[in-house]
Amino acid sequence: MPFGNTHNQLKMKFSSEQEYPDLSKHNNHMAKVLTSDLYERLRSKQTPSGFTLDDVIQTGVDNPGHPFIMTVGCVAGDEETYEVFKELLDPVISDRHGGYKPTDKHKTDLDAANLKGGDDLDPNYVLRLQTRGTGGVDTAAVGGVFDISNADRLGFSEVELVQMVVDGVKLLVDMEKRLEKGESIDDLMPQQK
Repeated sequence: MPFGNTHNQLKMKFSSEQEYPDLSKHNNHMAKVLTSDLYERLRSKQTPSGFTLDDVIQTGVDNPGHPFIMTVGCVAGDEETYEVFKELLDPVISDRHGGYKPTDKHKTDLDAANLKGGDDLDPNYVLRLQTRGTGGVDTAAVGGVFDISNADRLGFSEVELVQMVVDGVKLLVDMEKRLEKGESIDDLMPQQK
């Protein structure tokens, strides 16, 4: 098992009341959702790789949060975590993402022509606009082994990949300079493939 949870076997010798963490001063979604009854129901469960409820909640127990900033307070150790601990994670995800339900699907539209707004920003108040994207490697495991290889980057040398980053940064710097002068950057926009 990737997760060595002998500590969980020791904890099971104690009652759930003895092991239930004091979350009374915590400000995170996990602390808001986790009750002693829920803790008792889930504490003996684990994913096939050995991830336990205590592993899920440990970060939220260790980090009570800030009174004005609500954090998540839990983590998923593997894909199965979402199914094994859904009684905890579904309400946490719903709270964190404004009612997002397990049946909801994220709508993806990567067509830049469908973007709305942003062209009417008052330059007296907006210094710059930043676009950020996040994502991860698909966690589909084969026989319990996750593919964290560079398969998606095969065909490019390390030098070529670094050059792509350098060229991209140079393009952004050139765009920023033009925008600072009030000039158009339309001719610098890369063609979509």
